Amino acid sequence: MYIGFLRSNPRPGHLARLMSMVGKEHGLTIVYFNLKDVNIERNIVKGKRLENNKWIDCVVETPKFIDINPNLFKRKKYKKVFEHLKRNSYLSVDKRMPLPKDRLQEVFKDDPEMSKYLIPTKRVKSFKDIIKFIKRHQEIVLKPVYSNQGKNVYKVTKKGCKYELEFYREKYRISKRKFKKIYKNEIKDKVFIVQKFIDSRTKEHKHPFDCRIHVEKNGKNKWHNVKNFIRVGIGQSVISNINQGGGIADVRQFLKANYPDKWKEIEKQIKIAAKTIPYKVEKVTKYEYMTMGLDIGIDKDGNLYLFEVNDYPILSPMRSEVAMVRARYYKYKVKNE
Repeated sequence: MYIGFLRSNPRPGHLARLMSMVGKEHGLTIVYFNLKDVNIERNIVKGKRLENNKWIDCVVETPKFIDINPNLFKRKKYKKVFEHLKRNSYLSVDKRMPLPKDRLQEVFKDDPEMSKYLIPTKRVKSFKDIIKFIKRHQEIVLKPVYSNQGKNVYKVTKKGCKYELEFYREKYRISKRKFKKIYKNEIKDKVFIVQKFIDSRTKEHKHPFDCRIHVEKNGKNKWHNVKNFIRVGIGQSVISNINQGGGIADVRQFLKANYPDKWKEIEKQIKIAAKTIPYKVEKVTKYEYMTMGLDIGIDKDGNLYLFEVNDYPILSPMRSEVAMVRARYYKYKVKNE
């Protein structure tokens, strides 16, 4: 059985190789291809498959199931190709997840199981929105709705008649007039949200951190918690994105060090979140997903907060574990769709 693996890179990467090796154990042949390799008229794809540890060219009928990078849907010139694939195959996802940061509060506010994870949030329409929000919560975070890797995130704290602004590794106090100027130059014409600041920082050095919960659909089409890990933004002021400097840590050891009296309960709550949130996301989006990354903040009292839901999470810390689970999901889909 052929499984499509659709990505933008012309050469197969580490995950494609792992999926090919694990897939063979389940009777699956992974065909790696790009959008330009799709022949609509003949309903075929020209790609590569792994044989004797080497990638060789192949031509196959459009695979019944295709694992696709959702970022590819931004490529408008391939609209006809996407329509063709949707008609002739089952895609792991056929659009970006319609659940950006600013909608989490809105869609889950009436759900008692989800409301405890929500952070007070408002989409910024004017400078007054920010000022009112700061008066209510004292410490706030300004972040773009459509961004990744924690870029352009500001933390703002009211300090008397001044405002303390933290941005990347910088921290400085500014007047309201200066703050408004920054708003006009950096925020006004972009889609930003303002959120209550969740003090998710390490006990000793006050580095920002979050917990990434990674889940994958398994061979029974159920969510499986593949791995959880802590991302620490070493030397950063606001965010914990490891692409901007930082590292990852084992969840249990991290919790023991930072929450010595509460670590067992927090660990339990993380596991509950992994079993609960993915199904809640599918319910409100009315769509089934294959993979999901949940970014969870943990405040000083051990409360969990949902920062973001990712539909194409980073896999480098757990490629092997993901490959084992995902291969079984592939097999389930080709047999049941």
